[in-house]
Amino acid sequence: LMSSEKGLTLDSDQWTSSFILDPGNETTTRQTPPQMRLRWQPTGLDFELVLAGDWADMMGDKTLAPWNGGPGLVITLAVPDVVSPFESRSHFVLAFGLEKSSPVGAAFLPRAGWQRILELDPVIRIDEQDGTMVMAGSVPWQSIQPFHPLVDSRLGFNAALRVLSGSEIIKANLLPDPRAFAPESTIRRFIPLTFRTASESRESMVGKVGRSLLGGDPLDHKKTAVSSEKGHAVVTIDFCDNQENSVLPGGSSSFSVELEQGFNLIEQQADFSALKSGLYVVRVEMTFPSGRGAVWSTMVLQLDHQWHAQFTARVANLSPTQRRTGEYFLKVVENAVNNLPNRFNPGPIATTMADLDLILTRSEQTGNIMPTSGSMLLVYPGPGGQDRLCTAYFPNDYQTRGPINPVLTLTGSRGLETRLVQRLSRSYEYEGHLGPEQKTTSVSPVYLFPHTEPGTGQVPALALAEAEACLAWTKLFFDAEQVSLCGVDFAGGTALRLIGRNPTMFRGLQVMAGRQLDPWPQATREFLAKNLQPVPTGIPVTWIDFSQETDLGGQGPLILEVIQQLGYDLQPVQTARGGLSLSQVADRVVLWAESLP
Repeated sequence: LMSSEKGLTLDSDQWTSSFILDPGNETTTRQTPPQMRLRWQPTGLDFELVLAGDWADMMGDKTLAPWNGGPGLVITLAVPDVVSPFESRSHFVLAFGLEKSSPVGAAFLPRAGWQRILELDPVIRIDEQDGTMVMAGSVPWQSIQPFHPLVDSRLGFNAALRVLSGSEIIKANLLPDPRAFAPESTIRRFIPLTFRTASESRESMVGKVGRSLLGGDPLDHKKTAVSSEKGHAVVTIDFCDNQENSVLPGGSSSFSVELEQGFNLIEQQADFSALKSGLYVVRVEMTFPSGRGAVWSTMVLQLDHQWHAQFTARVANLSPTQRRTGEYFLKVVENAVNNLPNRFNPGPIATTMADLDLILTRSEQTGNIMPTSGSMLLVYPGPGGQDRLCTAYFPNDYQTRGPINPVLTLTGSRGLETRLVQRLSRSYEYEGHLGPEQKTTSVSPVYLFPHTEPGTGQVPALALAEAEACLAWTKLFFDAEQVSLCGVDFAGGTALRLIGRNPTMFRGLQVMAGRQLDPWPQATREFLAKNLQPVPTGIPVTWIDFSQETDLGGQGPLILEVIQQLGYDLQPVQTARGGLSLSQVADRVVLWAESLP
């Protein structure tokens, strides 16, 4: 009822009346509540938010972006589900606010998290006389593709505001939603936005497919055209593969259509059942009676009825240690196919299918899923047999240099593995990064970055169990007698305990000590000495002290002193300037791995 009562109807290029973002149970002393209005244009949905009193108090040199806990506006645009008139599982979440006094905007992507987008940056104006703040911005229709008001005349909308007033957080929203600031939530609430398509007079053409995943049924596709005048128009349709090659026997087809002035609907069907499984592009061009042209395209994924059985059979042919990776990729595709919201972009599914096909083809040709160079995602069993992920990097000459030396790097952080590999790869793409003594080792380093599981990275016992599981798999997967181990910051404590338990398994150890090298808070010297035994003999230990960090906190200096007294084979301690950053980790791991005997 609340959703229906707050619903809005929008005419093209016209601002709605102002509506209130309700503070709910917030005290009434906050002065005028936040007010907002909307406008629909061909480029996007414009908004204007007016804040007064405490609500306008969000400026500051240290202001955090709204996706990092700071103040800001969160907008939800949803495609209404059939099962609910006010909640949707198909939605887009965007945030607008300030970061250190600069306007910023971002969109939330389900697998990638918040992504800063310059085109979303709002404009913020402050009235010096009364302190009123106005935040104006736009949600481009491009950011919610393939949805558009001309073919989706009913969308869902919600807005939630969060402001830090002193030490207090105050909130207001259009429709109450406990998930307003939880962008990963699969369900969002909204009010209906109804777009009066007849109010649009500017010449344009937008299309819509019935679904983006195809089986054997014909594909319905509709085109909405707004023409400035009545007359003949030419429509050209093509269906292309992902290499932009037409899959129609005679190439693209054209036909004439009679358009009325204003709104026109053209409905057709296409049959993809004869095509092999893959990603295809539906492309439509229209030449209007005025002579002007418009283009619309969208992607669809064709899956024949044999696709799953064929992949399952190919995965079963992988060796036992490599089969888990193939099974994981297939499971990801299965889940995505079963849960893809209708009409959403199937490109990510097609990309994962292509990755799976690539590693299976590689195994069928070479007997191994490992690439000749570059990075890939590997899957191994965790302490309880669960799937665990590891990003691996293979230098371009690792197959010819000598025996593989797996370099296992424990970081204790989640989500940075891909960026670490991207930075690390530069050392091999630009050889000068390796220093004057390039590639001195007789073995061939291959770099492994296990993804830290939530809840384990900062718990010593759990982190050790995870590391032991990864170590056991690494030796088996690469058929390696020894592994090189690097522990970064907090994970340095895990690395030290790991080599004490399995000293014969390691070629060397590197510890990068920062302020978070604090695995046993409040531990005494005696406690550390007990936990850092037995002493691994014959294993060279490289210790890098990021002194500007360890001077501020952590157990790094004390742990270093203890292992010196215990008799670890400690190499000359290196002191590094600056913070323990991602680039520091990537560069120093390569320099160390390439210098091992």
